[in-house]
Amino acid sequence: MPNYFPCPNTQCTYQFDADILPPSAMVTCPLCRTRFPYRAQQSEMPAGAAPAADLRPSGPPVLNIREVPKGGGIVVTVLWVVGFCVVLGLVMAVVLNRGGTKFDNPTDAADQTFNIKVQPFPQPWESDAAAQKPVDGNVLGRKRSNPEAWIAIAARDFKDREPRTSELEEMMRTRLKDAFGSLEIEPIEGENWAGHSATAVRFTGNLEEAQMRGEAYVISHKGIGYIYFTWAAEGNWEAVKGEAPGLREKIKPAGFRDNWTAKRASVIPHDGGSFMLEDRDEAWSRGKPAEDGIKTKKTDYIVDDVKEFDPNATMAFRARYQRKERGDNLRKPAESLALVFELPASNNPLEAAKAYIVERIKKDYAGNAPDIKLEVMNRSTAGVPLPTGGPAIGRFLFQDPLSKADRTVYVISALAVGNKTVVVEAHAEEKDASYVEEWMVHLAGSLRAK
Repeated sequence: MPNYFPCPNTQCTYQFDADILPPSAMVTCPLCRTRFPYRAQQSEMPAGAAPAADLRPSGPPVLNIREVPKGGGIVVTVLWVVGFCVVLGLVMAVVLNRGGTKFDNPTDAADQTFNIKVQPFPQPWESDAAAQKPVDGNVLGRKRSNPEAWIAIAARDFKDREPRTSELEEMMRTRLKDAFGSLEIEPIEGENWAGHSATAVRFTGNLEEAQMRGEAYVISHKGIGYIYFTWAAEGNWEAVKGEAPGLREKIKPAGFRDNWTAKRASVIPHDGGSFMLEDRDEAWSRGKPAEDGIKTKKTDYIVDDVKEFDPNATMAFRARYQRKERGDNLRKPAESLALVFELPASNNPLEAAKAYIVERIKKDYAGNAPDIKLEVMNRSTAGVPLPTGGPAIGRFLFQDPLSKADRTVYVISALAVGNKTVVVEAHAEEKDASYVEEWMVHLAGSLRAK
């Protein structure tokens, strides 16, 4: 007779036929899919006894499965599981994509909003949203383990203009100050990222009670500023810093903005019509007398007569930059003043302009003036190169001989126009220069004959 025994799952009613099972095996119930070890129960046969007759029908053994319930049994169960997995996958895809573009693809990924493309990162780097939070990285975050290190990318769209160097640096420094306590920053000179000249720093600071060390790079392309942050615990930095250059180059501007052009600069013509300037940053307010009956605005630069600054002056300008570090908008803004004046023609316009300004500075000292010098500055406070192909231009530092704390940065350009030398002189206190020097260079460098 057939030798049946029940499935060990008490909720299952299936009966196994022991005669068709192997002596020892892992058996799976075809109804409920329960797996269990099976070993046949064999009794010893008395010596000389003949084996019992096999009363089973001839032919191949048949597995007698009871009638399957109308629910569909294992087939329906499998279909339910597959369907649930498909629905769960779709839901997860919607949730993950709701926060923006994700860069987990095994091939290049791109984001049109910030015009950026990302090549796949090697193992053990993985996507990590938590890496974005400390530095407000709104593009992507990455993390590796053993040893741990993090990467985050932030970007900002400046719409119809290129961001100023000072704005990019502030983007980077503000995020670093918000993320890391006891922050210390050291500039890195001559760095590049994705084929663009970059402002770069090394930094150390505390994050979640751990001492961290890292680097940050900032560039701009087609009106968007990009910041790359990477950091690790102090003890792990040496082991992971060698990866940074290669990983940084996996993140580059894309080609979605190839037809983008910056908004045209505001042209400032000279009233006499012989030359003009451009305010490409839209940062400068031209000095003018107050108008009767019209309330002055906070941005107005009220100048009754530019000749009060210099008898040869024809125009005066002021630019102010409101510092926004740590959200403090109450601090005194960084300020630069600019003067345009005319001198007689000269074989060396820039040297003539420089000598004239030195003589004017001397008049500020009572009695015998001390030795006054405008020393050539070989380094920019803001990493701004002097333009070529336009007027003669130079960057200089004035150190007050009577006060070591009084240091002023000058940007001076000079151009021969007809029988005159036209000069643009912009200056700012050295402590403010990193915020406004780029404006000074752009204004002075834009001088051209009309």
